[in-house]
Amino acid sequence: MPAKVAQISATTWRLTVSDGYDQLGKQVLHRKVVEATSKRQADKFWTLYAAEIANGKKASSGKMTLSQFYAYWKKNNFDEERQKTTLSHYDFLFRRIETALGGLRLDKIEPRHILDFKANLEKAGIKNDPNAGRRKKPKVNTPGDQDKLSGNTVKKHLTLLDNMFHSAVKWNMANTNPCKNITMPKVDAKKPDIYDRDTLGLFLYHLQSEPIKYQVMVYLALAGSLRREEIFGLRTPDDIDLKGCTVSIVEANVYIPGEIVIKPPKNKSSARPVSLPPSTMALIEAYQGIRNDHKANVGDDDWTESGKLFTQWNGTPAHPHSFNTWIKKFLVKHDLPHITPHTLRHMTGTYLSLAGTDPATIAAKMGHAKITTTLGTYVHAVPAAEKETAKTIDTYLQGALNDAEKKAKKRAIN
Repeated sequence: MPAKVAQISATTWRLTVSDGYDQLGKQVLHRKVVEATSKRQADKFWTLYAAEIANGKKASSGKMTLSQFYAYWKKNNFDEERQKTTLSHYDFLFRRIETALGGLRLDKIEPRHILDFKANLEKAGIKNDPNAGRRKKPKVNTPGDQDKLSGNTVKKHLTLLDNMFHSAVKWNMANTNPCKNITMPKVDAKKPDIYDRDTLGLFLYHLQSEPIKYQVMVYLALAGSLRREEIFGLRTPDDIDLKGCTVSIVEANVYIPGEIVIKPPKNKSSARPVSLPPSTMALIEAYQGIRNDHKANVGDDDWTESGKLFTQWNGTPAHPHSFNTWIKKFLVKHDLPHITPHTLRHMTGTYLSLAGTDPATIAAKMGHAKITTTLGTYVHAVPAAEKETAKTIDTYLQGALNDAEKKAKKRAIN
């Protein structure tokens, strides 16, 4: 074994501590360079260092780079088949992390590195155009807020790092978590614009001229509060009860780069029966008929039966993003305010709330595990309805005042 304490320069010493042997019989050595004014002081440092290792406080894999640890962390944290969508999201986030920190050793990453990375994420110009590869001409952005990452996106990057280092410390592969005391960016909850009654009427009026496929998608989201992935996960006829006017949420179709993944609904509460108006069920029945006619025209040789309600021309599952693509074009065509398929779901909760439906019933319809999610995230104020609150509170205040005045007059008379 090398010397426990070896002098490098007048004030620099190398400490070497043995930590047994590995599976191949090779001695495991830990080394550390310290500054000391004498060998006696260096010996004291060695004793402390040896105690750290003996007590399990010294990381055993500090030489692993962050990129290497990321692969190790995924392998030991996730069942790849069950967590494909989560891993795909983490891989997307780790691209920027790898560029900035991936080559650094796990035991060399300090809070300053995390702070520098955070500052870089918050700069203008860091945001990439996700559709750059498909554009004939590059998209031109004026540097500013529009090409900055949102506070939520910055937070997701930092949260991934924090989770990784938390595991590294727990597994004795890092001494400390450099993200522990980093202040997360402030994230302002964005509430989508909800159509008022007049705008909703125009939207539904123009929708009547669209292909029935998209009409069904809209009403499943708007009348049924289904998530986009739940809509594309519907199976026919298994999940559709035309007589009972319900659809059952059993599966969700989620897109990750390169494939469409079939997975269980978002949570236990999301697996649910959803009641729909007879008018919506009539649309679904009409669409099923058109779809069956199309299937017969394609023929068995070219048709791949996926069992899904929404398919491509050959029967394979339709792409969930096709709903977004259609609605963008539809809104531009009719000069309507921006919404997304998920906004339709927000509208469901809002309109039901305005109609006086109790929060527990709304939560059950939307598949929320907690009522607080329904109240805090999906039930928003429609401007016209908010104005009505002024009349309501004025009526209440004036009523209280009138009652008091009547009682005062009675007391004066008596």
